[in-house]
Amino acid sequence: MRRQIAIAMWVTLFVSVALLLPSTGSAQTINACVSKNGMIRIVAAGAPCPNGDAPLRWNGGFRVYDANSVEIGPLMGIQTVLLSVGDEYYTAPVGPSGWVESQVTFYFFDDECSGAPYLYRGMSQPLPIQTTFIKSLQVVGTTGYYQDGMFVTKELTSGEDPEVWFRNVATGMCDPFLPSTGTHTYWFGSHGAVALPSHPAPFTMR
Repeated sequence: MRRQIAIAMWVTLFVSVALLLPSTGSAQTINACVSKNGMIRIVAAGAPCPNGDAPLRWNGGFRVYDANSVEIGPLMGIQTVLLSVGDEYYTAPVGPSGWVESQVTFYFFDDECSGAPYLYRGMSQPLPIQTTFIKSLQVVGTTGYYQDGMFVTKELTSGEDPEVWFRNVATGMCDPFLPSTGTHTYWFGSHGAVALPSHPAPFTMR
C-alpha cells in the first residue's frame, strides 16, 4: 500500500509540473517509465515499459537556449534545466548568466583538497540516498557534482592529526576539519562528477 502511494505521489508531482509549465510551440513530449518503487527512467517515444512499469508522458513546457540559440533542454522548475550528457540525464541550476554555481563546501581525504569530493552528512547514520535515473547536480565552475548514494565514516578526535580537510569558501584554502572537543564519528556522502556542456551566455527560455 505504501509503495502504491509513493508511486502515485511521483506521478502526481511530474504531472503537476507539466501542467504548471506553459505550453509553447517548441515544447516536446517527454516519455518515461515509472517502476514499482517510484524510479523514473526517460525512454524514447513509443518505447515499451518493461517489467510492468507504468508509462508516463508530460509536456516539456519552456525550453532553455544559449546565446547561439542552441537548445540546452527543457525547464524543469523555476531555475532548473534537464540536460543529457552522454547516455545520462541530469538537472542543473541555470539563469540568464549561464550555469548557477552552488555555494557548497566539499570535504576531502587529502590535505590538498584534490581527491574525491564529499559532503558532510552528520554525526549519525544518514538515510540512504535514492539514486535515480535523473541526477541532480551541484555546480562548481564548469563541473556538476551529484550524490552517488555511498557514504564513508570517519572517527575524528580533537587535537590529533587530521584525516579530513575542507575547501574554505571564504579564503580558498584547504583547511583541516576536526571536532572542537572529544572524539566523534562523522558521515560523509561521496559525489560523482560530470563536465557540463559548454554553452555561451546569456541563457534564454522560450
